[in-house]
Amino acid sequence: MSTKINKGRVRLGSVELRLVAADTAPSQQVPSLHFRSWHRFSVRVPSVAIVHRQLIDSGLGSLRKPFQVMPGLSESMVTLPSGVILQLTQQELWKMIPMLAVKWTKSRLLQRSMRFKIKLDISEISSL
Repeated sequence: MSTKINKGRVRLGSVELRLVAADTAPSQQVPSLHFRSWHRFSVRVPSVAIVHRQLIDSGLGSLRKPFQVMPGLSESMVTLPSGVILQLTQQELWKMIPMLAVKWTKSRLLQRSMRFKIKLDISEISSL
């Protein structure tokens, strides 16, 4: 997937994001849409670190710097001027398989759902 940046535009493969000035009027939220993650879009990219830096350089806000969820799975989050969150993900399944196998076996033995812990960087917590 190729990533190209022009002034006010970011192209991620076949998807192009166009950045425009946001309205100054406060946005109206529908009360029935106040459930978690309804405003987040996940975008799969070849390199989270590179695409994250390119999006920040193009004017988007950084909500979460690139981090590793587990071997083979990296994520970061950027915000559009409208408040919509883009969750950038990079997946390498062959690196994820051993960890997923261990987590799956543990979840079956303990009869619990699979859980993943993410270690936050203190500097990121203070910047939120």
